[in-house]
Amino acid sequence: MLRIVILIAALTAGGAAAWMALAMRGEPAAATAVAPPAPAAVQDVLVAAADLGVTKRLTKENMRWQPWPESALNPAYITRSARPDALETLVGSMVRSRMTSGEPIRDANLAQLRYTVQFAKVGRFDVVDVAVENK
Repeated sequence: MLRIVILIAALTAGGAAAWMALAMRGEPAAATAVAPPAPAAVQDVLVAAADLGVTKRLTKENMRWQPWPESALNPAYITRSARPDALETLVGSMVRSRMTSGEPIRDANLAQLRYTVQFAKVGRFDVVDVAVENK
């Protein structure tokens, strides 16, 4: 007889637990459509098109313009809006510190060298004077 009472109590407790679980489930959440985010504003930044080692000279082939989010724009970066002729004017500049492909080119990473060569004859000797100036 005791087994029957325990069985009825267990069934009652199980039924109550199931009823409480169903009651706490609540209504399903309505699906809401999320609008896609607006495209971020971008500017073209001059970046290395290839890995550039120290003393490597810049050419039009190893530089390119790349869209860059304005939120991640550093004032040191060379932008097309600020310097549209940078691709042409930086040709021949020497890299001071290593740059990887896709890394923005900054003036601080470059040495713009200007060479002056003078030839002279002093007595029977030919003299060549080479001056290198960092702009």
